[in-house]
Amino acid sequence: MSIFKYSLVIPVYNEEKAIGPILEEILSFFPKENFEVIVVNDGSTDNTAREVHKYPVQLVQNIKNSGYGYSLKQGIKIASHPHIIITDGDGSYPISGITMLLNEYEKGYDMVVGARRGKHYRGSFLKSVSRFFFRLISEFATGQKIPDINSGCRVFRKDLVKQFFHILSSGFSFTTTITLAFMLNTYSVQYIPIDYHKRTGTSKVRYMRDILRSLQLIV
Repeated sequence: MSIFKYSLVIPVYNEEKAIGPILEEILSFFPKENFEVIVVNDGSTDNTAREVHKYPVQLVQNIKNSGYGYSLKQGIKIASHPHIIITDGDGSYPISGITMLLNEYEKGYDMVVGARRGKHYRGSFLKSVSRFFFRLISEFATGQKIPDINSGCRVFRKDLVKQFFHILSSGFSFTTTITLAFMLNTYSVQYIPIDYHKRTGTSKVRYMRDILRSLQLIV
């Protein structure tokens, strides 16, 4: 059994259909004595909060829809444990895959990221092409290989992430920013391939807008 203590932060926005099964799987998978779950409800207008209340987890309520990155920062701030896991609340990341990330993280890395794979990650031709060029630019900026710069499934040290809060985006660029911040400040980042499933419900990402914002950030 791991001696590490983890806080799992899950940002959610209108995920009433997905969040219940995810929490049920998480609570049955990880030991309670060194693991806490924090769900940050980002101003959902459906029954997401009601579903979360059915489970013994901590619920943070944003008074309005404030963004993916904002929600992650709120959850990280109140986390009790020194090691943070983040994942999405839409069922796209397999909970069992988190174990692989933790095994690698406990070797001493500052951050371990689940590099997505599978047909649901590749998406349309336009997404594949734009993601390819976006990765090239990111790798040029950091001088390192980056299999997946904006994966939403990762493990990292709380103390390291908090020092970058002032530059971390409140939107979907949060994960891009933290990847660049760690690499450019010579913190160790490791990637582990992870299957990416079809999400439950409708995506909240505005793909071209968020790609453009991320490119602006890198430049």
